[in-house]
Amino acid sequence: EQLRRQLAEQLGGPEISGDLAVSMDNLGRLAEHTGDLAAAQAAFAESLTTRRRLRELLGTPDSLRDLAISLDNVGRVAEAGADWPAAERAYAEVAQLLDVVASTAHSPAAEQEAADAARELAEFRARRPGGDVEVSGAVGPEPPAG
Repeated sequence: EQLRRQLAEQLGGPEISGDLAVSMDNLGRLAEHTGDLAAAQAAFAESLTTRRRLRELLGTPDSLRDLAISLDNVGRVAEAGADWPAAERAYAEVAQLLDVVASTAHSPAAEQEAADAARELAEFRARRPGGDVEVSGAVGPEPPAG
């Protein structure tokens, strides 16, 4: 994995960066599955940082959808760790991104994903402690300006 990160830093292309994000998501899922939430959170955070950079670089519906996947992973681990505000921010951003994708892609599949994300956010708000109070703010590190 260290070699993959070094190559991604050296080459810096979107394809390599995308591969790195996928690898970090896979590592995060493995850590989550074994109950190591701290390792899962770290892996998903790295993937999220990469996905945010790719969104800025590419700005395509696919890059927005990939970012939503990374945010959903972050939200799931935050929820498992009872970090309700972080989970809500992640899930809310997922819903927002998929709504943008649906409005630009104009496909039934994208519209269904957006509807599912909105429903899942509402379900999360109903089940978390504190009920239906909304939390604002973006999740995770933003890429540096410039």
